[in-house]
Amino acid sequence: MERRAREDFYNGLVWVVDGARRKRDLARFAKEWARGCSYIPNFNKRQILKPAGALFQDWAGSSAHVFFDFGDGGHLWWIFPHSSIDRAYVQPVSRPQFVRTFAEAGLQGFDSLIDNFRAFVAHYEEPPLVKGPLRPQRQQSPPYLPPIRRRFRF
Repeated sequence: MERRAREDFYNGLVWVVDGARRKRDLARFAKEWARGCSYIPNFNKRQILKPAGALFQDWAGSSAHVFFDFGDGGHLWWIFPHSSIDRAYVQPVSRPQFVRTFAEAGLQGFDSLIDNFRAFVAHYEEPPLVKGPLRPQRQQSPPYLPPIRRRFRF
């Protein structure tokens, strides 16, 4: 509840979560990452269906940018905002890239990367149904044009 309250209050929040706080989190995360799939072989973004583990349970529903830090000096693991407990999208981000993006462009830098991530997600999810108008709209007739009359003499 506190996480959601903070996300609602602060506009543009980034979470860096200590993934090494609980002993089983790293092993469970590694297992889920290995189970994940990508429509492009050996791609660095993956979809994980029904991810298990406390980290996903706690953070998959976040509307903010969430990065897991396992304290190994390697990558941070970015959970796509608005991932769910049914479907999570994950990408590794190098620490220098994280620092550079945040230092140069702030939160807008991550927001610009979201478009790239959204394109990836679009390969897995159906586009939303777009409902038409409740009543058919009346088609406008073209403006009145007088008929063209030509006179020919033979």
